[in-house]
Amino acid sequence: MSTGYRDPSPRELTRPPKRPEARPAGSFEIDEFHVTIDVTGEQGLVRVSGEIDAATADTLDEALDRLVRHGIRRFVLDFTDVTFMDSTGLRSIVCLVANPYSTVTIAHAPPMVQKLLRITRIDDHVTLI
Repeated sequence: MSTGYRDPSPRELTRPPKRPEARPAGSFEIDEFHVTIDVTGEQGLVRVSGEIDAATADTLDEALDRLVRHGIRRFVLDFTDVTFMDSTGLRSIVCLVANPYSTVTIAHAPPMVQKLLRITRIDDHVTLI
């Protein structure tokens, strides 16, 4: 399924957006939390930095929802710069994995995130690299 859009360059956005965006690529930031989206074909690369917790998970959800609405089915979540993740971050991943049309890869997750994924068995449903 092609979305008819091939713009891999990120676009800076503030939360909440002043008007609906026509494309899912962009950047979302709250305090020290940052989400950047790059889209290539039907794959979305989502780079996350900072703490994923109750104060920031909605921003991550918004970014992921935007990609889903635009037909993205392959997700790579780059957690290289994630410093903390609680159950709200797990919820964001579970919601993405629950979509039967999505494949999810989590790249460069720090050890504490990998441990959370193992304990909750989410690692059975995602690819860790």
